[in-house]
Amino acid sequence: KTIARIIGISASSVQRIIDQNLKLRPARRLPTRLCFDEFRSTLGMMSFICLDADSHHLIALLGDRCNRTIKNFFIAHYSLAERTRVQTVTMDMNAAYQTIIHEVFPKA
Repeated sequence: KTIARIIGISASSVQRIIDQNLKLRPARRLPTRLCFDEFRSTLGMMSFICLDADSHHLIALLGDRCNRTIKNFFIAHYSLAERTRVQTVTMDMNAAYQTIIHEVFPKA
């Protein structure tokens, strides 16, 4: 809101420009232990978050929690060799994630 006030445009225009230009890059390497969860994000949507289980550093933040989106993200950004390094994936009781874990991370 402060930026919008200073340059004389709406706060939503500032947010749109930031969203269009902000590119979150995935971590370069996958840790051996991951954490998966979902959270309520903007407009009541559910989003997906993946963290390094040891350091709690952000690995991935996706706009939805669909298995297809998660699977496509990891396959597109990490080689099979990199995904094979993952040994454990910790998640809550959301059984949907379990269906793709072994497909995406064969040694987990």
